[in-house]
Amino acid sequence: MRASLRQGMRRLRAAFVVVAALAAVPSSAVADGGVGYRVDGEPGSMLEDGFITLHLGPGGSASGHFEATNTSRSNAQLSVYSSDGLTGDTTGIVYSDAGYKLKDAGAWLTPSVGGMLLPANSSRRIDFSVRVPANARTGDHVGGIVLEQRRTGGAISQVVRNVVPVLVDVQGGAGTSIDLRSALVSQLPGTDQPAVIVKMVNDGRRICRPTLTVALTGPSERGAPVSRQLDALLPGDGVPFPLPWPRTLDAGTYQASVTTTGCGATETLRTDVRSTLPYETDPPRGNNGTNSEPVVTAAPPDTGSFTAPRGGGKNGTDEDRSQGSNVPPFSASGSAGGGTPSGASGSSSKAATAKGGSFTGPGKLFSDLGDVAIKYLPPLLERLVAPLSLLGLMLLFLFAQETFDRKDPKLALAPIHRDPDLEFLPLSQLDAPFQPDASPGDLEVVRSPSAPSPAPG
Repeated sequence: MRASLRQGMRRLRAAFVVVAALAAVPSSAVADGGVGYRVDGEPGSMLEDGFITLHLGPGGSASGHFEATNTSRSNAQLSVYSSDGLTGDTTGIVYSDAGYKLKDAGAWLTPSVGGMLLPANSSRRIDFSVRVPANARTGDHVGGIVLEQRRTGGAISQVVRNVVPVLVDVQGGAGTSIDLRSALVSQLPGTDQPAVIVKMVNDGRRICRPTLTVALTGPSERGAPVSRQLDALLPGDGVPFPLPWPRTLDAGTYQASVTTTGCGATETLRTDVRSTLPYETDPPRGNNGTNSEPVVTAAPPDTGSFTAPRGGGKNGTDEDRSQGSNVPPFSASGSAGGGTPSGASGSSSKAATAKGGSFTGPGKLFSDLGDVAIKYLPPLLERLVAPLSLLGLMLLFLFAQETFDRKDPKLALAPIHRDPDLEFLPLSQLDAPFQPDASPGDLEVVRSPSAPSPAPG
């Protein structure tokens, strides 16, 4: 038993030493650096509000540069290509993938290389040129130079993209403006929390970061406003922004007051919204009963971004600027300031569709689960690489220690079970007094050979 206890304690101490040694490795060594970029402050290589900004007129051209860096201890094979800046589903700027058909500033950018091998702990200058079309609209145009690295570790394949953001300011008359299209009460995807979905469009010429404020008055609300500072909204783009509502909205009709500030003049939309329990996942259809205009509805927040009409009015058909997905663009219809999502019924005859099928039912559930898995599984697996590696090293160490111990003859012969406990009963519980096993007459006296024999009597 003592040998088994010592063996277990020795293994425990050894495992603790391994974990402590691995935990003591600096985080930079575990992360092993990575690919990035830096600018040098020269013309065409300085950051303004997070962008390499170039100020050009229609038909103008310029050049810029940056340094691609590799701070890891291994070589990096990079693909280099240009990309369009796009508005994300809930504002913010995202960048198109390699297969996306470029339509804006990404089509104006040309990097000097299409790919390269960047050695470990090194940097390399990359030049790029910009040529603005003569018919380009004035205002902000966002693109980027993408440094894409494909890494394979075991069964996990990663695509790591670093984007050098480039803002092309086409000089001329340009301003900021927000157009509020519609509002409805829905719920955040995958939750029971209510949300006010506000569809808005940046119909100005500059990047805009509005502050959104919504107040509801109705069955369970008394007009207490909820505000949220939004991220970037690119010119000509729009989003159905889901504003989480902090309180339960009882069923009924509410008067909504929606306001945006910080992007030119203050814009206000006042409309009636309807709350149902459970909250709607389909946009309401038909007429709201208060006027002759069609009901203006916003698509659910997971239907991607849309593009507002370009060129002077608020009616017309938008150009699809989604990232190559099957999400329909937003289409404006009806009177000024009104519109319905492409595919919504009411004044339109198309059936309401979304990614993966209808907005409700099992198909929507499986589609949402698939989207969540695609979005969160790769970064989750990336975060699990380090702890799983530590666990694997610990198991490997214990297996090796067990193998070595089995080859040790002393440890191999040591008992692995506990010794039985000895039972001592009190004398009062014994049936008879203690008797030795042998009587004195049965004892044999053994004398030492060197002892003298006794004299005869």
